[in-house]
Amino acid sequence: MVKVEFDRCNEIEFSSQVGQDIFVLSVLKGKKNGYFVDLGSHEPTFINNTYILEKEFNWSGVLIEKDSQYVAKYPSVRNCTYICADACSINYREKFKEWGFPKDIDYLSMDLEPPAITFECLKQLPLDEYRFAVITYEHDVYRANNMLREESRKILDKYGYEIICPDVAWNAPDRDPFEDWYVHPDLVDLNNLEKLRTNKGTLWKEIVFC
Repeated sequence: MVKVEFDRCNEIEFSSQVGQDIFVLSVLKGKKNGYFVDLGSHEPTFINNTYILEKEFNWSGVLIEKDSQYVAKYPSVRNCTYICADACSINYREKFKEWGFPKDIDYLSMDLEPPAITFECLKQLPLDEYRFAVITYEHDVYRANNMLREESRKILDKYGYEIICPDVAWNAPDRDPFEDWYVHPDLVDLNNLEKLRTNKGTLWKEIVFC
């Protein structure tokens, strides 16, 4: 287990499902005023990968969720941009320009249902024009076929991303591996990541612990 350190690490009650927000802040050394794209954002705070980034570290970004019951809760607790829509129906190249996003965005969270939708959405992102420092990609290989996971890895490898933590699991690596955690080597300090790096499926609590 790796204990990570960044400003206020021990003071915050993190909200993501398996430490994605801790991972992002660990990689980016507690960065403030960053940018995120949260695809399949679900609840505004509970098990949400970007809530703490916005609330405690003053990040900006966009939440995209197609279920209106969740989106209806956003205005009372989130200050960022949000859209109630199918994530696969959006022209991200146009929208990123409209929202004034930088070419290098700090974090992309992809958590759509089912896994085939996540993969289809990945193919629609303008990865040739925009880069993400950190990506957490939910492939749900424990309940989907290996092909989708492998194809998603090929796409991200093509655009220069490196898997730091493959097949992150929430209960047991041999039972429920469900996410790959990536970085873009041009946008992060790789020397800072050796303590987080794994080469096989790993329980999330063995990767990050604030």
